[in-house]
Amino acid sequence: MVSTQRNVLRSEGGGGRNVDPPQAVALVRPPATTPPVPYLDHRIDEILELLKKFVELEYTYHPVAWDWYGVEIQPNSDLKLLEIHGEGLLESIVIVVKMPDETPPDVGPYIVMRDYEGKEHIFEEWTIYELWVLGLTQPTVEGYVTKYDDINYIYKAHWLPRIPFTEASISIRNWTHRRVWVEIVGVMCRVRPYVRYWKRE
Repeated sequence: MVSTQRNVLRSEGGGGRNVDPPQAVALVRPPATTPPVPYLDHRIDEILELLKKFVELEYTYHPVAWDWYGVEIQPNSDLKLLEIHGEGLLESIVIVVKMPDETPPDVGPYIVMRDYEGKEHIFEEWTIYELWVLGLTQPTVEGYVTKYDDINYIYKAHWLPRIPFTEASISIRNWTHRRVWVEIVGVMCRVRPYVRYWKRE
């Protein structure tokens, strides 16, 4: 067998140099082929992407902020700003109001939410005026005032409720007998990617 390979190589080379048997075998052996790729190997990226989406839906929250500018609240009434359907965490609320006169800014968040057991809870947060009377001007879980201008009647306060929910309705309640002009409202939440919401324009 080896002598036959040698003769073939010598005949192709036109009677050139002699080729040793091991080298002859190496020259005539076909190149090694790459083993076949398993069926799922080309889908690894797709599988990882699906797992990533699953983890995001099940375990992660995304920060979302909603803002409103220039809304009016009638006396002794609520103005609903936002409804959220899905799991989330209410992190903060900021309100800036301009009162028509020296009437104290008895204005604050009014929150209705449902917990993980399906129970409904109502949170009537302290108003800007109540926070000021209590002397809360530094961050606390109850809220705090950052501006109390009783000359130009402009007031600003923050609330940090950090309340988890499966459904939430967020409003502003005006406890006064005067119409109140709300210059800015900001709501910050962390929510699941699949939540649905309604926002007042």
